[in-house]
Amino acid sequence: MIGQLLAAIDAAGVATGLGAQQFRFVVSLLSCYPFGMIHRMLPTSKGNEVKHLFAVVIGMSQAYLCFEFDMWHFVVSTLVTYLIMAVFPKRCGWIAFVYNMAHLTWGCV
Repeated sequence: MIGQLLAAIDAAGVATGLGAQQFRFVVSLLSCYPFGMIHRMLPTSKGNEVKHLFAVVIGMSQAYLCFEFDMWHFVVSTLVTYLIMAVFPKRCGWIAFVYNMAHLTWGCV
């Protein structure tokens, strides 16, 4: 089902004259407005868990739309940085900086 949806989006992108990836990015950017309005209307009376879950699901969906499985590079980087902050709270800035710079350097090589 997801493959069919992506194929339809790619076909619409080719029909508009944009490339498939460029059209996916435009669709992702323009879909932020309605999703933002929905996010604003979500209840906060019992905490922000619903809003956080909505933001994570929509964010991961948009990341998949734009990057497909290449999104795992920044998902893993974010999770490792969060883990560093949780395990080393006093020195998390330097450790996270060194890790992320090493990760970016390794990605460019």
